Amino acid sequence: MINKKENMRNILIIVFFTFFNKVSAQDSSIYFFKNRYNQNTLQKIEQSRLDFKEIKILLGYMIDPKRQEVADYKRVKKSLETLFPNANQEGVLCIDWENKLYQNIRGNNITRIKSVSNKEYLKGEKEFINLIKFIKKLRPNVKVGIFEMPFRVYSNSEIIKNTNQKLDPILKHVDIIFPCIYIPFPAKVKSIQSNYDFLKINLDLAFNYGDRLKKPVIPFVWYLYYSPDNTYRKELIPKDELWEYIKYIESYKSSSNKRVSGIVWWDTPTSYSKTLIRNTFIDDYNKKDQTINDVFSYYFDL
Repeated sequence: MINKKENMRNILIIVFFTFFNKVSAQDSSIYFFKNRYNQNTLQKIEQSRLDFKEIKILLGYMIDPKRQEVADYKRVKKSLETLFPNANQEGVLCIDWENKLYQNIRGNNITRIKSVSNKEYLKGEKEFINLIKFIKKLRPNVKVGIFEMPFRVYSNSEIIKNTNQKLDPILKHVDIIFPCIYIPFPAKVKSIQSNYDFLKINLDLAFNYGDRLKKPVIPFVWYLYYSPDNTYRKELIPKDELWEYIKYIESYKSSSNKRVSGIVWWDTPTSYSKTLIRNTFIDDYNKKDQTINDVFSYYFDL
């Protein structure tokens, strides 16, 4: 039996695919985490004319389970064998290792110098480079990138986190640039233009690396707001508003006239709950005995 919370997650990905179907003017790939959805959703994906591709993720507990700020390569090898059983298998993998090393690389204390000499930065840089090399040695046909590198910013004043080409030593080893462009505020709070500005700043940053290092850019998007203000964090984005952001991402061109090579549709494996997802409709959904068809009708105005 599939519970209502799982049904809700499956419906949301279908909704997003429909948005992308409406606005896509080119052949763009939609990367999704196949293992998170039921057969009903997967069947709809298979029947779509869009270019859906599977992506897999290597999380912190699969890299450094004891949180010692160093990769446990036996654990990484085991994780890779689970994700990609065949050593010659093709695929796409995102490294999501948001640990202290990651934060040290991100930190403001080392971003204002052109020649990085900070020991903590160099330690993190070395760990990420070695991890990428290890993965590519064991799975040479898997395309690898790092989640949210370059780092998400909310204003021009924060761009310093990514300047001076400080991420080049790491990102020259990846195959894909994976920026995170989760929308920070409801349009009714700061205007939709402020969110367009947010998208542009972060896409510009990603393509600054992507164009220079000749790497495709595939941003992570989410149907929930991810705001620096907890008042709005994890509210559901209204469907019409989400559509506008997808259109903006799809139509964006870098200074060298490059476009995104697709998007990654993020969907947390965590179950839906009123404490995690703040939205009136979600609350109503949890309170009432609604079916998957009711939810589908809500989103598509059937």
